[in-house]
Amino acid sequence: MTRPTSDSCPGDSTIPPNPNTTSTSSSHAGSIGVAEFNNAMWDPTDMAGYASECHLPLINFTQSGPNEPKKCKAPIIIHPDFCTESLLDIQTVVGIDSSLPLTDVYADAYSILVWAQKLQSLPDGALPLVHSVSYGSDEAQQESPAYMESVNTALMKLGARGASLLFASGDGGVEGRRGSQKRYAAGFPASSPYATSVGATDFVVKNVVGEEQAWAGSGGGFSYEF
Repeated sequence: MTRPTSDSCPGDSTIPPNPNTTSTSSSHAGSIGVAEFNNAMWDPTDMAGYASECHLPLINFTQSGPNEPKKCKAPIIIHPDFCTESLLDIQTVVGIDSSLPLTDVYADAYSILVWAQKLQSLPDGALPLVHSVSYGSDEAQQESPAYMESVNTALMKLGARGASLLFASGDGGVEGRRGSQKRYAAGFPASSPYATSVGATDFVVKNVVGEEQAWAGSGGGFSYEF
């Protein structure tokens, strides 16, 4: 099980505690969704352990798409530990506010366009108002400019329905995932004009919760498409 550290529990981090973090039921209108692809599943045992360690009620959220916890049990030499990604996404949101209605949206193949189209099919009452997506790749790695424009159109439609779309800026620094191509490579869909790109911070003193600074590996660069 991925044991939570003290700073990953509600109220113990540098984020000011939310007074609503004592319950998984919510009376406010906020809602959030996370996205997972390519066999990134979550383990109920790990999730229950997180709730116990952090003295939270049982974590409840909506699962959109399949979840096969048995894939989390396969030896790492046979099957990469995909579960870590989804567990971090879900537990980070819960650690900020466990009362926030949460939806985990899963798709087998990695495609931001398919993910966005899946969200478009949801009725207004089921569409989360904020989406936190920790996936992306370099603009140069996209299948075509036309594909990127199709994604932009889909993101615009979601924005018109009131959804806020947050994407990780990347973890390859300004050179992107492919490394230096003598240009500063932006990630997509973080570079989309219709999304919010979110970078990362690091603690000034390693492994000590406190003052933060920009993380050197956080994505950046310039868009060559938009």
